[in-house]
Amino acid sequence: MTGSKRALLLHTLSLLLVLFLNSCKQGKAIKIPPEYKLLEDLKQPPVITEQSPENYTVFPTDDIVLRCEAKGVPAPEFRWTKDGKVFDPTKDPRATMNATSGTVVIATSANGVSIRRYQGTYRCYASNTYGTAISTNINLITESTPKWPKESVRHFKKEAGESLVLQCNPPTSMASSMIIWMTSKLFNIKLSERVSQGLNGNLYFSNLEVEDSLEDYTCYAQIPGTRTIIQKEPIALQVAPSNSVKYRKPRLMYPTGHSSSKLALRSRALYLECIAEGFPTPTVHWQRLDGDLPRHRISYENFNKTLKIRDVIEDDDGEYRCVVSNGQGRVQHTYHVSVEAAPYWVKKPEDGIYGPGENVRLDCDIDAKPKAEIRWRVNGVLLSEVDPSPSRKELGHTVILSSVQKEDTAIYQCEAKNKHGTLLANIIVQVISECASVSPGLLPVQVSVRLSLPDCYLHRTKEGVEAVLQDQRYFLNTSGTLRIEDARKSDGGVFTCNASNTVGTDSITGTLTVKKPRVLKNVSYTVGDTHTNLSWIGLEGHRVTELHVQYRTKDGAADWRDSKPVNSSQNFFMLDGLQPGTPYRVKLWQLGRFKNVTVWEKDIETVGPAFTEISNGIVTQGWFIGLISAIILLILILLIVCFIKRNKGGKYSGTDGARCHSGSQQFFLSPREERFGKEKRPISCEASGPVSSMRRRPSQATLRLACTCRGREWGGRGDRMNEPCASPLPCSNPPRHPPKPCSDNDQEEKPFDGSQPSLDEQIKPLGSDDSLVDYGGSVDMRFNEDGSFIGQYSGKREGKDRANGNGSSGGNSPVNVDITLD
Repeated sequence: MTGSKRALLLHTLSLLLVLFLNSCKQGKAIKIPPEYKLLEDLKQPPVITEQSPENYTVFPTDDIVLRCEAKGVPAPEFRWTKDGKVFDPTKDPRATMNATSGTVVIATSANGVSIRRYQGTYRCYASNTYGTAISTNINLITESTPKWPKESVRHFKKEAGESLVLQCNPPTSMASSMIIWMTSKLFNIKLSERVSQGLNGNLYFSNLEVEDSLEDYTCYAQIPGTRTIIQKEPIALQVAPSNSVKYRKPRLMYPTGHSSSKLALRSRALYLECIAEGFPTPTVHWQRLDGDLPRHRISYENFNKTLKIRDVIEDDDGEYRCVVSNGQGRVQHTYHVSVEAAPYWVKKPEDGIYGPGENVRLDCDIDAKPKAEIRWRVNGVLLSEVDPSPSRKELGHTVILSSVQKEDTAIYQCEAKNKHGTLLANIIVQVISECASVSPGLLPVQVSVRLSLPDCYLHRTKEGVEAVLQDQRYFLNTSGTLRIEDARKSDGGVFTCNASNTVGTDSITGTLTVKKPRVLKNVSYTVGDTHTNLSWIGLEGHRVTELHVQYRTKDGAADWRDSKPVNSSQNFFMLDGLQPGTPYRVKLWQLGRFKNVTVWEKDIETVGPAFTEISNGIVTQGWFIGLISAIILLILILLIVCFIKRNKGGKYSGTDGARCHSGSQQFFLSPREERFGKEKRPISCEASGPVSSMRRRPSQATLRLACTCRGREWGGRGDRMNEPCASPLPCSNPPRHPPKPCSDNDQEEKPFDGSQPSLDEQIKPLGSDDSLVDYGGSVDMRFNEDGSFIGQYSGKREGKDRANGNGSSGGNSPVNVDITLD
């Protein structure tokens, strides 16, 4: 036969074998609900429940404890092997084994001489008449107490700015250790971006400072397994100040070179670190070159010098780079990370209970990198070492059992191993041939098939009625439980369950009584405008339950709304957020076994005026609301403008009429002007008004005047108005005796010598065009209520009284003159 024909034949046979495996009848294991606890009385193969870790390190100060706990019916017996050979603890005077378990305790001497002979690989076996379960291999490692070799005290003399590495080099041990740098007085060395501790335990100084000088840098190693702490000889460091500290770019202290390889194991943590020296102190940044960093599984430690990736997965395989930089330059290092894995389950096999004649398929669905070696065992013995059976076939990851019988009950072991670890599963195959029987369940209508194999026929009836399964509310589970949804009072009665198979029959009868569920009594309520208060009394003897409150409007226009759950023992609940004057439907309900159960329901109505909702009206239209808003805004703007114009100030204007100046009059500057830092200046005062409207009398006349100080108008308003002016006010044209009235057409004010001219060269009249006649004599000045001046003129009057002239039509103001004759 040629090679090509042989290859074709093998390929065809492989396809036929796959088709056969896929088409063969597979028995489905019986699933028994745990709440029925039927397995407690059933004969069961052993199950390992506890064992020592796969790698176990012991020291002379510790006793050796090899744990092995198992359960089964009947109780299992235990035995041990060491390095594949029988290990009998009863023959070792130092060893004792627990009477009810397989745990072995070996007492060791304190000198550590005899402990080494116990080092090896141990395995525990637990057996009864239905099979044997085994533990994973336990690798026992014996070590002496770790010690540092004797060293002399080392001294380092450095200058400020230099870098330094203090080596720790803890003793090699299979047990993990924790490294801590402290002084001899047990003060921790303060770590920072400049001073850091590597994963190898060394202490790194990126650049030294004078403050780093110490005589006792000490490395301590804590060994959790021995519960001891060992220490290295102290290291002395003296740092001298330097006047020539040079800036330098970073240089990697660990790791060295531009790239390195790192192996990571699946489901474990990966640590990558970069520690550099330089001045100023460099900073570290991390990046992944072939993808994104897994943000939800990474963290930065040791001042960003260490990248930690938790729970490594296969996708973390790739290139990672650290970039170290300062103001003088940068350096980088690339890690090539490869992810491997100890064997792990893709789908862990499960135990099964089968009936006679069924086919069973056992899969050892694992994955590993590198590829794992899989070995099958039965009752702890390799399949290659047991007698072959025509009903059993081993096909790599799968074992096929055909037409199993009761004697095929056993425990199969799937064991996968590679260089990173071992994975073991004990798979129980239990074949049972029992007479059909039923037992009471948790409720009267619940019964359970007691492991009736082969399959039994279940028939449930109610007294005087046909099979209950004809009712659509009745459901029969595979375990034999009858479930009734929406139970009614008419469902009560006597129920009978009949179970039968080829081996025998059995039946059980139960009575069902359906009662209205009551957990509360005396439920009452009070209403307010936006809430209702519910109160109740819990029934004695009933367990505390969680109640739910639901409500909706009575018209049913809205859906039911749920409030937060309330405990039935609380006896009170306030339902708020309701609308005034609105009828509601409120109910209390609790969770039932299969559906929610209403325990109270009532119609209520809140107090207060009902809320009327306007729908589709003009006032609800968006354009109408916008128009009204615009109108209101426009009115506000107009009011603001009017207010500003009404309160806008201006200068008082004089009149084109006559101006009078009297040398005997004296006016003074207000102290307010002095507070503002104004210089005392002469003030020119003007009075305007129709001369013809005044009646000359020798008596005093009251005048309304406006004063201007150096061209700045002052209407007499402000604080301390009653104080007189500080400087005299001479007239530009001193009057002669008798006083001579000023000319009506005199339009310009004549300043006196040494004064500054007024800012307003011309004063426009606001009131009358007539001028005021002059009066001689002295002037007594004071303020009127509106802030204007009131001048009291005294002296003789010249000329005759004038009749009413063109009187002013304006009201009294600082520019209008009112003369009152006594």
